[in-house]
Amino acid sequence: MLSRLFELFEKHKAFYRPYLCNRCPQLFLIPVIEEIWISKNGCLLPKCKYYEETDRSYHELFFKSGFTAILTHWMERDCAEPADLLADVVIREYQANF
Repeated sequence: MLSRLFELFEKHKAFYRPYLCNRCPQLFLIPVIEEIWISKNGCLLPKCKYYEETDRSYHELFFKSGFTAILTHWMERDCAEPADLLADVVIREYQANF
């Protein structure tokens, strides 16, 4: 699923690149990423073993910001790496905590 999300951004990079590379993802892109992710998974982050439910909003913000930073860096490099590699980076980063 995650690699398909990167593929979507790569396929439409002419549209998304200005939002990412002009450093304004908070205005548009983060809500789009969040909506796509939630529509596919039912929630932004599953219940996690290392944080309390009261801290969830901070962890979600951290996840969205990190994901957006990875996506921005990838777009700035003209999507040089395959989408599967980026998906694997994100999964490995968060996998141990779920």
